[in-house]
Amino acid sequence: MGGTHYYLYSLLWDSVVREGDSDKASLLSSSEDDEEATHKAGPADDSLYTHARLKEIDPVMAARYHPNDHRRIRRSLEIYEKAGKPQSELFAAQSKELKYRVCVLWPTVDPSVLDERLDRRCDAMVNVRRRKDNN
Repeated sequence: MGGTHYYLYSLLWDSVVREGDSDKASLLSSSEDDEEATHKAGPADDSLYTHARLKEIDPVMAARYHPNDHRRIRRSLEIYEKAGKPQSELFAAQSKELKYRVCVLWPTVDPSVLDERLDRRCDAMVNVRRRKDNN
């Protein structure tokens, strides 16, 4: 399940996006069309969305992203265009203080146990699909 850490971040820390700041509110959100275009971004896309351009605008983020990570590069440049500030500057401005008093529990499990559970889940999903196909 990708993105779980984004949900945790939004619960634990204040975001750059504050309520009532409509310009910034749209900054990190995108429509389904924007999201689809961002996921399809690739080397043949608009030359404005290149790693070299990101290096000029935001060398900190460019250093974090592989030149072939077109989706993240494009998103970082979109954020710059909307906010007028580099993404790394916005991230640096975020509060490091937790919103709440929290206790984070991080249980560890032997990988063989996780492998067995994952195998059972996959088998169950395949069986459900087979039943649907047979009906």
